Amino acid sequence: MTVTFENGGLRQLLREHVQKAQPELLENEQDQILIYPGWLGHGYKRDNGLPSGIDLTFHQYRLQTDVIQQCVPDPDDCIEFVFRLSCRTHFNTVHSYGPRQAYIESPCCQAGQWQEFADQDYRAVDVHLDRSRLNALVGDSMDSIPASLAQVITDGSAPAPGDPVELTPAMETTLEQMLRCPYQGITRTLYLEAKSLELICLFIDATREQPLLGQLLQGCYIHTSACSGSWGWISAPLGLPSLPFCSKPFLSLLPRSAAILKASPPNWPLASVKFGGTPACAPCC
Repeated sequence: MTVTFENGGLRQLLREHVQKAQPELLENEQDQILIYPGWLGHGYKRDNGLPSGIDLTFHQYRLQTDVIQQCVPDPDDCIEFVFRLSCRTHFNTVHSYGPRQAYIESPCCQAGQWQEFADQDYRAVDVHLDRSRLNALVGDSMDSIPASLAQVITDGSAPAPGDPVELTPAMETTLEQMLRCPYQGITRTLYLEAKSLELICLFIDATREQPLLGQLLQGCYIHTSACSGSWGWISAPLGLPSLPFCSKPFLSLLPRSAAILKASPPNWPLASVKFGGTPACAPCC
């Protein structure tokens, strides 16, 4: 048996089910949990809106039946990074995505038919952000990334989701940390801000022929000012060259206010960069 939903239909069904069964799960507009009704599956989708404009969707569920979703393009021109720990899905019957894969969707390719299958655990994290913010993230490094990824970032015209990359051990660790985040309130928000940026960095690094960015991030510490909330820095051990991306625009994706994420040794050099914000993007699936 297969159940088909038109654009947004599945989310509407889940929302109506939660409103009747557990309405308190929808009280916080920036942190909402949509639970599956028993006839369709078991588990939930959780949406988190972050101050920087990044939106997250956590998927942890198991379907009772196959599900097809007919989607239309995202009107907000958002880019979606999809990180799958488990399960397989089909896009327009010709593209197949399996477990331990990550890929990027442009607004254009979000239109189409997505099929999910029964009796498999679906565990994934989606990271949504406005395409203009993603352009800022890449900055003047566009010529150093694969053409297929650059096309999605610059004009969003890719007709299908980008070629998947295998999840690296670092990606899997970060995903598990996000899915099992023990924090609540502002602590959870700041934690997820940092981890979202980490995932995007690791994804871009995985598309390179030479994983430069991931190597540079090893042993580095990202900080934001707990006082002014306006400035932050990346520190690296002495003996390493200055990090070339310390002043890159992508660091503007960091939250405007955050606690220090890790305490670095006092003799590490520091470089400063200013932060910014942007409107949120709404997920389709």
